[in-house]
Amino acid sequence: MNPLQGYLDSENISYQSLTNLIEYMANYTKKLFGEKIIELSNAIFGKNPEYFDDFYYFRNRIFEDISEKFARVNPISTVMKTMKDLSFDITKISYDIEDRKNKYPSPICFFIEIPSNIRILYKESIF
Repeated sequence: MNPLQGYLDSENISYQSLTNLIEYMANYTKKLFGEKIIELSNAIFGKNPEYFDDFYYFRNRIFEDISEKFARVNPISTVMKTMKDLSFDITKISYDIEDRKNKYPSPICFFIEIPSNIRILYKESIF
C-alpha cells in the first residue's frame, strides 16, 4: 500500500472524490489567489509578479515581518518533537543540516526505505 492509498482508506474516500475536491478548491481559489499575488507583489516589490516569482521566493518576503519569531525556533528539535508526538521512532531518521553551496533551500523529506531509512534535508534561510 502506498501513502495515498492509505490516506484514501483512512478517510474513506475514493481517488476520484479527492481529485474532484482538489480541482474544485483550485478553481474556487484561482481568482482570489491571482488577485492576492498581484496585491502582495505590488506592496512588496512595487510591481506585478513575473512568471518566475514562485512560492519559495514570495514565502520568504511575505513572512519577513514575522520571521524574527521563527528565528528563535530550532527547526530540527521542533520536527523531532512533532514526530515523537506522532509515535515515530526518531532514531531511524537522519537530518542533513549542513549548509552547502547550491543546497536546495526548501525542506525535503526522503523516504528511502520506510521505516528503516528516512532522511530530512534542511537549509536555514538567510535574508
